[in-house]
Amino acid sequence: MKNTKIKILSRPMAEQLIKEGFPTNTAVISFYDPKTKRTPTDYLPLDYSSVCDHVFMVPLHDIDPIILER
Repeated sequence: MKNTKIKILSRPMAEQLIKEGFPTNTAVISFYDPKTKRTPTDYLPLDYSSVCDHVFMVPLHDIDPIILER
């Protein structure tokens, strides 16, 4: 764990890294918005299968501005 690096990326940053290539020995924890009636029909979690063998996908509802207005 001497050279362990942790990075937190936005979705656009992660998409760019998938295109450019992942560093070796990388594991990913990916939070994504599960399907609900408010989720856009074309929304999909990022697919890391071509760049990383170790991915932990975590469904987590995004904060909905409508709920915050209450």
